[in-house]
Amino acid sequence: MKKLMRIGIWLALIWMLSIPAAIGQDFDLEQVAEDFPSAGFEDEIEFWKLMFARYGETDIVFHDRRDLRLIYEVIQVERVIENDRLEAKRQRRFLDARKKELAKLLEDLRRGVEPGPEHQPLLDKLEALGYEPSPSLFRELRDRLRYQRGIREKFAAGIVRSGRYMDVMEDIFREEGLPVELAQMPHVESSFDYRARSRVGASGIWQFVRSTGRSYMTIGWLLDERLDPIHATRAAAKLLKDNYRALGNWPLALTAYNHGRNGMLRAKRKHGDDLRQIVKHYRSRLFGFASRNFYPEFLAALEVSGNYRRYFGELVLEPPIRFDLLHLSQGVHVDRFLESAKIEEAALRDLNPGLTNRAWEQRWLPGRTDLRLPPGRQPAALAAVRELENQPGAPPDGMMPYRVRRGDTLGGIASRFQVSISLLQEANGIRNRHTIHAGQVIGIPVVASSPKQPSRYRVRLGDTLHHIARRFNVSLSRLQSVNEIRNANRIRPGQVLLIPQ
Repeated sequence: MKKLMRIGIWLALIWMLSIPAAIGQDFDLEQVAEDFPSAGFEDEIEFWKLMFARYGETDIVFHDRRDLRLIYEVIQVERVIENDRLEAKRQRRFLDARKKELAKLLEDLRRGVEPGPEHQPLLDKLEALGYEPSPSLFRELRDRLRYQRGIREKFAAGIVRSGRYMDVMEDIFREEGLPVELAQMPHVESSFDYRARSRVGASGIWQFVRSTGRSYMTIGWLLDERLDPIHATRAAAKLLKDNYRALGNWPLALTAYNHGRNGMLRAKRKHGDDLRQIVKHYRSRLFGFASRNFYPEFLAALEVSGNYRRYFGELVLEPPIRFDLLHLSQGVHVDRFLESAKIEEAALRDLNPGLTNRAWEQRWLPGRTDLRLPPGRQPAALAAVRELENQPGAPPDGMMPYRVRRGDTLGGIASRFQVSISLLQEANGIRNRHTIHAGQVIGIPVVASSPKQPSRYRVRLGDTLHHIARRFNVSLSRLQSVNEIRNANRIRPGQVLLIPQ
């Protein structure tokens, strides 16, 4: 592959090449050891500190997936891959080929090939780490080989972005009676990228998937609180509190954030409540590298973010967010609201990232939401809302107001206007379909309001996920993502699937 250069040497002593120490240190993990013990995770923490603070997006570290002291080499590429699929594919081919070359050297040693100059540095390093060479060891090392891209630039950018919400986030954790250090978790989840989305459908700085997020916040057609750092932080605090109550300590509770509460309960039943023992002995198809490393990653993020000047120099953090709040009891038209309240749309969008693109396309602010406003604009906005409520005008683009009559049900309204009940709920922020009342005004989506496919589908005998995806004209990967299905061959009759709209 052109313009790729390998740097470093085999099994370089990375720990001896650490970032130069600065005078003084603001934060030490011992300060939080009561809640977040680090003993036993020192090697993992050092590894992730390197990924966060030394190696950047053009640095690829080949290493062992279990013993993170064992770094084989560092590859440096000349180009970043963000938003460049062709370059990402090209680099992946090159890196996979290099991984095969390294695996072959380990396979040579497993087979008893006479070591050559290319094998000796490997043997020297294993001896220094206390390994006893054997065919079984070399087989394990061959199978545990992986590579990791550094994120130094992303981590630094995340620290800058965190300044906007960190004060509010820490206040939320204090209000919930939880350690404020938990507010640093988005450094691991998303680098505080507010619009972050994963391949499995997780969204926002806390990377909630839809199914988990719906238990703690509103995720709908017009409002997706996963994308709102403040609402998502409140939800994350409640989820972490539930994890802690179920599991009894923070190492397990944080690991459950990645692996799932039920999975960690199973691990705890088998191996006790010491995460170090679980990481060492627990074997599960789903308890992989990311789950085993989530807690030490968090500790490394605490150390790096708490001493960011040492690692990145002076950074200018985004100023803390300032806003007024306005509760919308019912939806209002965006343009009429902005005109009456004398607020710029850009300012409203910036302060309310949970409002979806559909909300802005439909020009509709959903009801039963707390709208953030520029400081000082709350009185004018409140007066505007009262005026709009008392003097309803023309229907908003794409939304038709409907005043609920005595005897109406949400199901009956949905049938009358040929829309799904779930769409009506999402469009109006209605969590319980049985709580509408006479006189209430709800919005009826009339643009793309009749979906070509149902919102839910019950699997029948003989169905396959591939056939269901084709039947409803959605991609297989999208169907898997929405339903959190890792293995496309594992569905069962009677299972209810969500069909993306």
